[in-house]
Amino acid sequence: MAPHVCIVGAGVSGLRCATVLLEHSYDVTIIEARSRVGGRIAQSDQMGPLEVDIVSTGHNPIIELAKETGTPLHLWKENTLLVDSEGNLVPTTEANSILKQVWEILDQASEYSTSCGDRIDPSASLYSFFESWCDRAVQCGDMLNRERELVLGMSQMWGAYVGDRVERQSLKFFYLEDCIEGGK
Repeated sequence: MAPHVCIVGAGVSGLRCATVLLEHSYDVTIIEARSRVGGRIAQSDQMGPLEVDIVSTGHNPIIELAKETGTPLHLWKENTLLVDSEGNLVPTTEANSILKQVWEILDQASEYSTSCGDRIDPSASLYSFFESWCDRAVQCGDMLNRERELVLGMSQMWGAYVGDRVERQSLKFFYLEDCIEGGK
């Protein structure tokens, strides 16, 4: 009788673990809390097809898996490709600027969550932080309405990375997410 292994989580690691174990004749059961597989990698039909973005900081076995499965890869050092709500390609310099703003807002949300978490309403979402930040920037003249819409649209893609819609991401507990910079 083959050994039976239970894997908690149907993200990339859990699915890869199951594949390896099945290849070695183990019986495998995967338990997943969500109603879908993929963990922190998800796709949305709300914004058209999304490609999986994977970053390597050295030898990364996920890169090999992505190559084996034909998963498209994107290096963060490449220029940002962004399409507006009308389906038009945003000029590269503007798209790169929008992405930079998104990362700055994520950094500020993380800092705010870390330092003020005890005062943040549990129902406050990461998206509400984005909206407030963008609204203040527009009011101060630091951001145009078009930039606001692009930043808010790009913030929606954050959910694809963490496995849940950005409107459902808790701002109070955002500090619990993996370090954005990956080095802490």
